Amino acid sequence: MLRVQTDNGEVRVDFVHVRFHKDEDSESNNHHAITYCLVQNGDGSLRNGIALCSVRDNFDRAIGRKLSLTRALRGLDKPTRTSVWNKYFTVSKRR
Repeated sequence: MLRVQTDNGEVRVDFVHVRFHKDEDSESNNHHAITYCLVQNGDGSLRNGIALCSVRDNFDRAIGRKLSLTRALRGLDKPTRTSVWNKYFTVSKRR
């Protein structure tokens, strides 16, 4: 979990990665991984972002985290988004 102190209070960010194993008998699963991002804003509101990884792509946690975090932060003010991204890049590998 990532915790960021902002002017609006503490923002919490958490990621979950889910990988699917393709069933040879099933053609209904077009994705082999999903990354969820849950952001709890200082006011208690929740935002989520989802990144889907196609079966044709290689699963990459860093890419999934960036995409899902970008989507979860939509609608938040720029100073909050900037603070979250700065903290994200200080605790994760730059990529």
